[in-house]
Amino acid sequence: MHSLNHPHILSMLGFYEDASSFHLVLEYAPQGDLLECLQPLEDDSVENLRSILWQVCQALSYLEQVQVAHRDIKPENVVMCGKAVKLCDFGWATWWKPGPHQSTLCGTAEYVPPEVLWSTMLYAAEYVDRWQFGVLAVEVFEKASPFSPDNGRGNEQGAHESIIFSKIRLFRSTKDLQLQPDAEYRDLVERLLQVEPTDRLSATSALNHSFFGQRQDIPQALPSPTVAQRRQ
Repeated sequence: MHSLNHPHILSMLGFYEDASSFHLVLEYAPQGDLLECLQPLEDDSVENLRSILWQVCQALSYLEQVQVAHRDIKPENVVMCGKAVKLCDFGWATWWKPGPHQSTLCGTAEYVPPEVLWSTMLYAAEYVDRWQFGVLAVEVFEKASPFSPDNGRGNEQGAHESIIFSKIRLFRSTKDLQLQPDAEYRDLVERLLQVEPTDRLSATSALNHSFFGQRQDIPQALPSPTVAQRRQ
């Protein structure tokens, strides 16, 4: 995380270790995470919701370029820094090479893509964030995860987790979901929540989707030398 450099990724300013713990010094996010802000956004305009997703998509597009998969995209890992939205918590992140090389079941249950649950095969980390961004888009607009066992964000352990995984395994298309009627929003979600990983819209392509309109936001930062070296 220390080597990542983008205006929509929370900066790690430093780290230190004492006798019992390892400490990260992170950029301050005074407004808390997106989960805490979702309820107050109830009456906000669609444009404000688009702006939140646009900024997350900017971060994911950058991660695609430097070949890093976050693998735990969810509202709790999106923090609010003034008007800026920033992705954080890279505990499950991994550098990736094209192709299926991963077998780790990781992330948050409601956001796990189907291929991670297919125990007989490896999965490609590069497509995980695309699915999770689609789930995040649904949660931002619908105020509920599409795969929650109780149509909300409930307990994800034990029996609840089994129900969540069953819903994900049975998922075939966004026709199974009750989504708001906005055509551009529905099309974006449909292109992201594809069961076949290679059919999912990349974050870089999603930035050009009509859902986001013609935006001229902060340009993406270039990879730092450290990141470029790690990719080689």
